[in-house]
Amino acid sequence: MSGEEPTATTTNGVAPEPSPPAEEAPLSVEPQKPEVVESETKSPNHKELVRKEVLDVLNHLNIIKDNDFVAKADGTWVEAKCPARIDLYGGWTDTPPICYEMGGSVVNMGILVDGVKPISAKARFNKNHSMLKLLMIEKNGPERLIEVETMEDLLDFCDPSTEGALLKACVVACNIFDKSKPLKDQLLEDYKAGLDIVSVTHLPHGSGLGTSSILASALCAVIWGATGNLFDRKSLLLVVLAVEQLLTTGGGWQDQVGGVLGGINRGFSKPGPLLQVKFEPLPVEDGFVELLEQHMVLLYTGKIRLAKNILDVVVNRWFEHCPAMMDCFRKLHTGSMQMQGAIKTRDLSRIAALFTEYWELKKKLAENSEPTEVTQLIRVVEPFCVGYSLLGAGGGGFLCAITAMPDMHDEIRTELKRNSDFEKVTVHRISLDTHGLQLYRGNTIIHI
Repeated sequence: MSGEEPTATTTNGVAPEPSPPAEEAPLSVEPQKPEVVESETKSPNHKELVRKEVLDVLNHLNIIKDNDFVAKADGTWVEAKCPARIDLYGGWTDTPPICYEMGGSVVNMGILVDGVKPISAKARFNKNHSMLKLLMIEKNGPERLIEVETMEDLLDFCDPSTEGALLKACVVACNIFDKSKPLKDQLLEDYKAGLDIVSVTHLPHGSGLGTSSILASALCAVIWGATGNLFDRKSLLLVVLAVEQLLTTGGGWQDQVGGVLGGINRGFSKPGPLLQVKFEPLPVEDGFVELLEQHMVLLYTGKIRLAKNILDVVVNRWFEHCPAMMDCFRKLHTGSMQMQGAIKTRDLSRIAALFTEYWELKKKLAENSEPTEVTQLIRVVEPFCVGYSLLGAGGGGFLCAITAMPDMHDEIRTELKRNSDFEKVTVHRISLDTHGLQLYRGNTIIHI
Protein backbone atom coordinates (compact mmCIF):
# COMPACT_ATOMS: atom_id res chain seq x y z
CA MET A 1 0.00 0.00 0.00
CA SER A 2 1.44 3.38 -0.96
CA GLY A 3 0.36 6.89 0.10
CA GLU A 4 -3.26 7.81 -0.44
CA GLU A 5 -4.14 9.44 -3.76
CA PRO A 6 -5.51 12.99 -3.51
CA THR A 7 -9.10 13.39 -4.64
CA ALA A 8 -9.40 17.17 -4.51
CA THR A 9 -9.18 19.53 -7.47
CA THR A 10 -5.83 21.17 -8.19
CA THR A 11 -4.41 24.63 -8.72
CA ASN A 12 -1.04 26.16 -9.43
CA GLY A 13 -1.39 28.61 -6.57
CA VAL A 14 2.19 27.99 -5.48
CA ALA A 15 4.82 27.66 -8.16
CA PRO A 16 7.74 25.36 -7.29
CA GLU A 17 11.30 25.91 -8.34
CA PRO A 18 12.28 22.98 -10.58
CA SER A 19 14.57 20.59 -8.73
CA PRO A 20 18.05 20.44 -10.32
CA PRO A 21 19.50 17.04 -11.14
CA ALA A 22 20.90 15.36 -8.08
CA GLU A 23 24.66 15.37 -7.79
CA GLU A 24 26.86 13.28 -5.58
CA ALA A 25 28.06 14.91 -2.39
CA PRO A 26 31.80 14.28 -2.23
CA LEU A 27 32.92 12.39 0.85
CA SER A 28 35.82 14.11 2.57
CA VAL A 29 38.61 11.89 3.84
CA GLU A 30 39.05 14.44 6.64
CA PRO A 31 36.21 16.84 7.52
CA GLN A 32 36.57 20.19 5.81
CA LYS A 33 36.55 23.12 8.21
CA PRO A 34 35.27 26.38 6.74
CA GLU A 35 36.61 29.33 8.69
CA VAL A 36 33.42 30.04 10.59
CA VAL A 37 33.05 26.42 11.72
CA GLU A 38 36.70 25.98 12.64
CA SER A 39 36.46 28.96 14.98
CA GLU A 40 33.54 27.35 16.74
CA THR A 41 35.58 24.33 17.75
CA LYS A 42 37.98 26.59 19.63
CA SER A 43 35.50 28.99 21.18
CA PRO A 44 33.43 28.59 24.36
CA ASN A 45 30.60 30.20 22.39
CA HIS A 46 30.76 27.71 19.51
CA LYS A 47 27.10 26.73 19.85
CA GLU A 48 25.98 30.34 19.49
CA LEU A 49 28.17 30.72 16.40
CA VAL A 50 26.62 27.60 14.89
CA ARG A 51 23.20 29.05 15.64
CA LYS A 52 24.02 32.27 13.79
CA GLU A 53 25.40 30.31 10.84
CA VAL A 54 22.24 28.20 10.55
CA LEU A 55 19.91 31.19 10.93
CA ASP A 56 21.58 32.63 7.83
CA VAL A 57 19.44 30.22 5.78
CA LEU A 58 16.57 32.68 6.34
CA ASN A 59 18.36 35.01 3.92
CA HIS A 60 18.28 32.39 1.17
CA LEU A 61 14.64 31.28 1.10
CA ASN A 62 12.72 31.45 -2.17
CA ILE A 63 9.61 33.25 -0.87
CA ILE A 64 7.57 35.54 -3.13
CA LYS A 65 4.59 37.61 -2.04
CA ASP A 66 1.58 37.04 -4.28
CA ASN A 67 0.55 40.57 -5.25
CA ASP A 68 -2.93 39.37 -6.19
CA PHE A 69 -3.51 37.83 -2.76
CA VAL A 70 -6.35 39.21 -0.67
CA ALA A 71 -6.86 37.79 2.81
CA LYS A 72 -10.37 36.42 3.25
CA ALA A 73 -11.78 35.72 6.69
CA ASP A 74 -14.40 33.40 5.24
CA GLY A 75 -13.59 30.38 7.39
CA THR A 76 -11.54 28.60 4.70
CA TRP A 77 -8.61 26.68 6.13
CA VAL A 78 -5.22 26.23 4.49
CA GLU A 79 -4.19 22.73 5.61
CA ALA A 80 -1.01 20.66 5.31
CA LYS A 81 -0.88 16.89 5.87
CA CYS A 82 2.44 15.08 6.27
CA PRO A 83 3.82 11.56 6.63
CA ALA A 84 6.25 10.63 9.39
CA ARG A 85 9.75 9.49 8.46
CA ILE A 86 11.98 6.50 9.06
CA ASP A 87 15.73 7.16 8.94
CA LEU A 88 17.37 4.19 7.25
CA TYR A 89 21.01 5.31 7.42
CA GLY A 90 23.11 8.45 7.80
CA GLY A 91 21.33 10.36 10.55
CA TRP A 92 23.52 12.87 12.46
CA THR A 93 25.49 13.76 9.30
CA ASP A 94 22.68 16.22 8.48
CA THR A 95 23.07 18.06 11.79
CA PRO A 96 24.92 21.38 12.11
CA PRO A 97 27.85 21.78 12.49
CA ILE A 98 28.58 18.27 11.17
CA CYS A 99 26.91 18.90 7.81
CA TYR A 100 28.87 22.15 7.40
CA GLU A 101 32.25 20.48 7.95
CA MET A 102 31.87 16.98 6.50
CA GLY A 103 28.72 17.25 4.40
CA GLY A 104 25.56 15.29 5.06
CA SER A 105 24.07 12.17 3.50
CA VAL A 106 20.92 10.46 4.79
CA VAL A 107 18.58 7.85 3.33
CA ASN A 108 15.06 7.94 4.72
CA MET A 109 11.46 7.22 3.79
CA GLY A 110 8.15 8.97 4.34
CA ILE A 111 5.57 6.69 5.93
CA LEU A 112 1.95 6.39 6.88
CA VAL A 113 1.37 4.89 10.33
CA ASP A 114 -1.55 2.46 10.29
CA GLY A 115 -2.59 3.99 6.95
CA VAL A 116 -2.72 7.60 8.17
CA LYS A 117 -0.63 10.73 7.62
CA PRO A 118 -0.02 11.39 11.33
CA ILE A 119 1.10 15.05 11.25
CA SER A 120 -0.90 18.07 10.09
CA ALA A 121 -1.44 21.79 10.55
CA LYS A 122 -3.94 24.37 9.36
CA ALA A 123 -4.39 28.14 9.40
CA ARG A 124 -7.13 30.65 8.57
CA PHE A 125 -8.04 34.28 9.09
CA ASN A 126 -10.82 34.93 11.59
CA LYS A 127 -12.70 38.26 11.61
CA ASN A 128 -14.04 37.55 15.11
CA HIS A 129 -10.76 38.50 16.80
CA SER A 130 -7.52 40.41 16.18
CA MET A 131 -4.83 38.19 17.69
CA LEU A 132 -3.01 34.92 17.06
CA LYS A 133 -4.89 31.90 18.39
CA LEU A 134 -2.70 28.81 18.57
CA LEU A 135 -4.40 25.46 19.15
CA MET A 136 -2.33 22.32 19.79
CA ILE A 137 -3.91 18.87 19.48
CA GLU A 138 -1.69 15.94 20.48
CA LYS A 139 -2.15 12.20 20.82
CA ASN A 140 -3.67 11.25 24.18
CA GLY A 141 -3.36 14.82 25.46
CA PRO A 142 -5.77 17.68 26.15
CA GLU A 143 -6.24 20.37 23.54
CA ARG A 144 -4.27 23.50 24.43
CA LEU A 145 -5.24 26.97 23.23
CA ILE A 146 -2.86 29.92 23.49
CA GLU A 147 -3.95 33.47 22.73
CA VAL A 148 -1.09 35.68 21.56
CA GLU A 149 -2.04 39.35 21.72
CA THR A 150 1.32 41.15 21.76
CA MET A 151 4.68 40.85 20.06
CA GLU A 152 6.21 40.20 23.46
CA ASP A 153 3.93 37.17 23.86
CA LEU A 154 5.04 35.91 20.44
CA LEU A 155 8.76 36.21 21.09
CA ASP A 156 9.02 34.12 24.29
CA PHE A 157 9.71 30.85 22.45
CA CYS A 158 13.45 30.40 23.14
CA ASP A 159 12.75 27.83 25.86
CA PRO A 160 11.36 24.75 24.02
CA SER A 161 9.26 23.94 27.10
CA THR A 162 7.34 27.22 26.75
CA GLU A 163 3.69 26.64 25.91
CA GLY A 164 3.29 26.87 22.12
CA ALA A 165 7.03 27.46 21.54
CA LEU A 166 7.11 25.54 18.24
CA LEU A 167 4.13 27.38 16.75
CA LYS A 168 5.50 30.75 17.83
CA ALA A 169 8.95 30.02 16.39
CA CYS A 170 7.36 29.02 13.07
CA VAL A 171 5.44 32.31 12.90
CA VAL A 172 8.65 34.25 13.55
CA ALA A 173 10.72 32.23 11.05
CA CYS A 174 8.10 32.77 8.34
CA ASN A 175 8.72 36.52 8.70
CA ILE A 176 5.09 37.60 8.23
CA PHE A 177 5.26 40.24 10.98
CA ASP A 178 7.55 43.18 11.78
CA LYS A 179 8.91 42.61 15.30
CA SER A 180 9.14 46.37 15.91
CA LYS A 181 5.40 46.99 15.44
CA PRO A 182 2.39 45.99 17.57
CA LEU A 183 1.02 42.59 16.55
CA LYS A 184 -2.63 43.63 16.66
CA ASP A 185 -2.01 46.66 14.43
CA GLN A 186 -0.31 44.50 11.79
CA LEU A 187 -3.08 41.91 11.77
CA LEU A 188 -5.77 44.55 11.32
CA GLU A 189 -3.81 46.63 8.79
CA ASP A 190 -2.54 43.77 6.61
CA TYR A 191 -5.28 41.16 6.97
CA LYS A 192 -8.22 42.88 8.73
CA ALA A 193 -8.60 39.79 10.92
CA GLY A 194 -6.92 37.61 13.50
CA LEU A 195 -5.07 34.41 12.57
CA ASP A 196 -5.97 30.92 13.80
CA ILE A 197 -3.23 28.27 13.63
CA VAL A 198 -3.79 24.61 14.59
CA SER A 199 -1.22 21.82 14.94
CA VAL A 200 -2.24 18.15 15.08
CA THR A 201 -0.05 15.12 15.85
CA HIS A 202 -1.24 11.53 16.11
CA LEU A 203 2.13 10.35 17.39
CA PRO A 204 3.34 10.19 21.00
CA HIS A 205 5.84 12.74 22.28
CA GLY A 206 9.46 11.74 21.60
CA SER A 207 8.48 9.28 18.87
CA GLY A 208 11.74 9.36 16.91
CA LEU A 209 9.70 9.72 13.70
CA GLY A 210 10.73 13.34 13.08
CA THR A 211 7.46 14.72 14.44
CA SER A 212 8.56 18.16 15.62
CA SER A 213 10.55 18.99 12.47
CA ILE A 214 7.84 17.69 10.14
CA LEU A 215 5.18 19.54 12.13
CA ALA A 216 7.27 22.70 11.77
CA SER A 217 7.29 22.10 7.99
CA ALA A 218 3.51 21.80 7.98
CA LEU A 219 3.10 24.91 10.14
CA CYS A 220 5.37 27.04 7.95
CA ALA A 221 3.55 25.79 4.84
CA VAL A 222 0.12 26.81 6.14
CA ILE A 223 1.38 30.13 7.54
CA TRP A 224 2.91 31.07 4.20
CA GLY A 225 -0.05 29.66 2.30
CA ALA A 226 -2.63 31.52 4.39
CA THR A 227 -0.78 34.85 4.13
CA GLY A 228 -0.30 34.78 0.35
CA ASN A 229 3.37 33.83 0.17
CA LEU A 230 4.55 31.58 -2.67
CA PHE A 231 7.26 29.10 -1.70
CA ASP A 232 8.98 25.90 -2.78
CA ARG A 233 9.88 22.65 -1.03
CA LYS A 234 13.53 23.62 -0.64
CA SER A 235 12.51 26.67 1.36
CA LEU A 236 10.48 24.42 3.66
CA LEU A 237 13.49 22.16 4.19
CA LEU A 238 15.66 25.12 5.19
CA VAL A 239 13.24 27.20 7.23
CA VAL A 240 12.80 24.31 9.68
CA LEU A 241 16.54 24.41 10.43
CA ALA A 242 16.05 28.04 11.45
CA VAL A 243 12.98 27.18 13.53
CA GLU A 244 14.96 24.62 15.52
CA GLN A 245 17.77 27.10 16.13
CA LEU A 246 15.25 29.71 17.31
CA LEU A 247 13.94 27.09 19.73
CA THR A 248 17.53 26.26 20.80
CA THR A 249 16.79 22.56 20.22
CA GLY A 250 19.07 22.36 17.18
CA GLY A 251 18.55 19.61 14.66
CA GLY A 252 19.31 18.71 11.06
CA TRP A 253 17.50 18.64 7.74
CA GLN A 254 16.71 14.94 7.29
CA ASP A 255 13.36 14.84 9.13
CA GLN A 256 11.79 17.38 6.82
CA VAL A 257 13.20 15.63 3.74
CA GLY A 258 11.17 12.56 4.71
CA GLY A 259 8.07 14.51 5.74
CA VAL A 260 7.98 17.08 2.95
CA LEU A 261 9.09 14.92 0.01
CA GLY A 262 7.70 11.49 0.90
CA GLY A 263 8.90 8.36 -0.89
CA ILE A 264 12.43 7.05 -0.33
CA ASN A 265 15.20 9.60 -0.81
CA ARG A 266 18.85 10.17 -0.23
CA GLY A 267 19.20 13.75 0.93
CA PHE A 268 22.65 15.27 0.85
CA SER A 269 24.51 18.51 1.38
CA LYS A 270 28.08 19.50 0.57
CA PRO A 271 30.45 20.85 3.20
CA GLY A 272 30.75 24.62 3.28
CA PRO A 273 29.28 27.72 4.93
CA LEU A 274 26.21 28.04 2.68
CA LEU A 275 23.95 25.04 3.30
CA GLN A 276 22.20 23.66 0.23
CA VAL A 277 20.15 20.52 0.71
CA LYS A 278 19.63 18.38 -2.38
CA PHE A 279 17.92 15.06 -2.73
CA GLU A 280 17.76 12.05 -4.99
CA PRO A 281 14.48 10.12 -5.05
CA LEU A 282 15.12 6.38 -5.09
CA PRO A 283 12.77 4.72 -7.56
CA VAL A 284 10.94 1.75 -6.09
CA GLU A 285 8.61 -0.57 -7.96
CA ASP A 286 5.24 -1.56 -6.52
CA GLY A 287 6.42 -5.10 -5.82
CA PHE A 288 9.35 -3.87 -3.76
CA VAL A 289 7.16 -1.37 -1.90
CA GLU A 290 4.83 -4.22 -0.96
CA LEU A 291 7.80 -6.30 0.19
CA LEU A 292 9.04 -3.49 2.45
CA GLU A 293 5.60 -2.90 3.92
CA GLN A 294 5.13 -6.60 4.68
CA HIS A 295 8.49 -6.91 6.43
CA MET A 296 8.70 -3.61 8.34
CA VAL A 297 7.06 -3.42 11.77
CA LEU A 298 6.82 -0.33 13.95
CA LEU A 299 6.84 -0.80 17.73
CA TYR A 300 6.24 2.03 20.18
CA THR A 301 8.52 1.33 23.13
CA GLY A 302 6.55 3.43 25.62
CA LYS A 303 9.80 5.18 26.54
CA ILE A 304 9.79 8.97 26.07
CA ARG A 305 12.91 11.00 25.43
CA LEU A 306 13.79 14.55 24.31
CA ALA A 307 15.99 14.46 21.21
CA LYS A 308 17.77 17.66 22.27
CA ASN A 309 19.46 15.87 25.16
CA ILE A 310 20.98 13.23 22.87
CA LEU A 311 21.74 15.81 20.17
CA ASP A 312 23.85 17.82 22.63
CA VAL A 313 25.90 14.70 23.40
CA VAL A 314 26.53 13.92 19.72
CA VAL A 315 27.42 17.50 18.76
CA ASN A 316 29.86 17.70 21.66
CA ARG A 317 31.43 14.46 20.42
CA TRP A 318 31.93 16.14 17.05
CA PHE A 319 33.63 19.17 18.58
CA GLU A 320 36.01 16.90 20.50
CA HIS A 321 37.27 15.41 17.18
CA CYS A 322 38.02 12.10 18.91
CA PRO A 323 39.41 9.74 16.20
CA ALA A 324 37.05 6.89 17.12
CA MET A 325 34.01 9.17 17.00
CA MET A 326 35.13 10.80 13.74
CA ASP A 327 35.36 7.31 12.26
CA CYS A 328 31.71 6.74 13.28
CA PHE A 329 30.64 9.91 11.51
CA ARG A 330 32.48 8.87 8.34
CA LYS A 331 30.87 5.42 8.49
CA LEU A 332 27.44 7.04 8.76
CA HIS A 333 28.21 8.93 5.57
CA THR A 334 29.53 5.96 3.58
CA GLY A 335 26.85 3.65 4.98
CA SER A 336 24.13 5.87 3.58
CA MET A 337 25.59 5.27 0.11
CA GLN A 338 25.55 1.54 0.75
CA MET A 339 21.93 1.70 1.87
CA GLN A 340 21.09 3.61 -1.29
CA GLY A 341 22.67 0.82 -3.33
CA ALA A 342 20.83 -1.91 -1.42
CA ILE A 343 17.49 -0.18 -2.05
CA LYS A 344 18.25 0.24 -5.74
CA THR A 345 19.01 -3.48 -6.04
CA ARG A 346 15.99 -4.42 -3.88
CA ASP A 347 18.22 -6.46 -1.54
CA LEU A 348 16.09 -6.78 1.60
CA SER A 349 18.65 -8.83 3.55
CA ARG A 350 21.32 -6.21 2.85
CA ILE A 351 18.94 -3.41 3.84
CA ALA A 352 18.23 -5.19 7.13
CA ALA A 353 21.92 -5.75 7.91
CA LEU A 354 22.77 -2.12 7.18
CA PHE A 355 19.82 -0.95 9.28
CA THR A 356 21.16 -2.81 12.33
CA GLU A 357 24.68 -1.58 11.62
CA TYR A 358 23.31 1.97 11.56
CA TRP A 359 21.81 1.49 15.03
CA GLU A 360 25.14 0.24 16.38
CA LEU A 361 26.83 3.41 15.11
CA LYS A 362 24.18 5.62 16.71
CA LYS A 363 24.73 3.85 20.02
CA LYS A 364 28.48 4.50 19.83
CA LEU A 365 27.91 8.21 19.29
CA ALA A 366 25.46 8.58 22.15
CA GLU A 367 25.85 6.33 25.16
CA ASN A 368 22.61 5.42 26.90
CA SER A 369 20.65 5.87 23.65
CA GLU A 370 19.43 2.29 24.16
CA PRO A 371 17.73 2.20 27.60
CA THR A 372 17.48 -1.09 29.47
CA GLU A 373 13.77 -1.37 28.66
CA VAL A 374 14.55 -1.11 24.95
CA THR A 375 17.33 -3.69 25.17
CA GLN A 376 14.86 -6.10 26.78
CA LEU A 377 12.30 -5.38 24.05
CA ILE A 378 14.86 -6.05 21.32
CA ARG A 379 15.69 -9.42 22.91
CA VAL A 380 12.03 -10.41 22.70
CA VAL A 381 11.47 -9.38 19.07
CA GLU A 382 14.95 -10.30 17.77
CA PRO A 383 14.00 -13.94 16.96
CA PHE A 384 11.44 -12.58 14.50
CA CYS A 385 13.81 -10.07 12.90
CA VAL A 386 16.70 -9.76 10.50
CA GLY A 387 17.28 -6.06 11.23
CA TYR A 388 16.19 -3.30 13.60
CA SER A 389 16.91 0.21 14.85
CA LEU A 390 15.49 2.74 17.23
CA LEU A 391 14.41 5.65 15.06
CA GLY A 392 15.73 9.18 15.15
CA ALA A 393 18.09 10.05 17.98
CA GLY A 394 17.23 6.93 19.96
CA GLY A 395 16.68 6.84 23.69
CA GLY A 396 13.08 5.71 23.30
CA GLY A 397 10.21 6.35 20.94
CA PHE A 398 9.66 3.89 18.09
CA LEU A 399 11.65 0.80 17.20
CA CYS A 400 11.49 -0.33 13.59
CA ALA A 401 12.06 -4.03 12.94
CA ILE A 402 12.56 -5.78 9.62
CA THR A 403 11.10 -9.26 9.98
CA ALA A 404 12.34 -12.54 8.56
CA MET A 405 8.90 -13.44 7.24
CA PRO A 406 6.14 -11.17 5.90
CA ASP A 407 3.26 -9.90 8.05
CA MET A 408 4.55 -10.98 11.46
CA HIS A 409 2.72 -8.21 13.34
CA ASP A 410 0.32 -10.59 15.10
CA GLU A 411 3.06 -13.02 16.12
CA ILE A 412 5.03 -10.16 17.68
CA ARG A 413 1.93 -8.87 19.50
CA THR A 414 1.27 -12.34 20.90
CA GLU A 415 4.84 -12.67 22.12
CA LEU A 416 4.75 -9.25 23.81
CA LYS A 417 1.50 -10.08 25.63
CA ARG A 418 3.28 -12.92 27.40
CA ASN A 419 5.35 -10.41 29.37
CA SER A 420 3.70 -7.74 31.54
CA ASP A 421 6.82 -5.56 31.21
CA PHE A 422 5.73 -4.73 27.67
CA GLU A 423 2.11 -3.75 28.26
CA LYS A 424 2.87 -0.20 27.04
CA VAL A 425 4.43 -1.46 23.81
CA THR A 426 2.19 -1.15 20.76
CA VAL A 427 2.65 -2.64 17.29
CA HIS A 428 1.87 -0.67 14.13
CA ARG A 429 1.85 -1.12 10.36
CA ILE A 430 3.98 0.95 8.02
CA SER A 431 3.11 1.93 4.47
CA LEU A 432 5.19 4.06 2.13
CA ASP A 433 3.82 7.54 1.52
CA THR A 434 4.67 8.71 -1.99
CA HIS A 435 3.19 12.22 -1.86
CA GLY A 436 4.92 13.89 1.07
CA LEU A 437 3.46 17.14 2.36
CA GLN A 438 0.12 17.88 0.72
CA LEU A 439 -1.23 21.42 0.96
CA TYR A 440 -4.88 22.38 0.54
CA ARG A 441 -6.93 25.56 0.51
CA GLY A 442 -10.37 24.23 1.35
CA ASN A 443 -10.72 21.19 -0.93
CA THR A 444 -8.26 22.51 -3.51
CA ILE A 445 -4.72 21.15 -3.64
CA ILE A 446 -1.97 23.77 -3.76
CA HIS A 447 1.04 22.41 -5.64
CA ILE A 448 4.47 23.12 -4.19
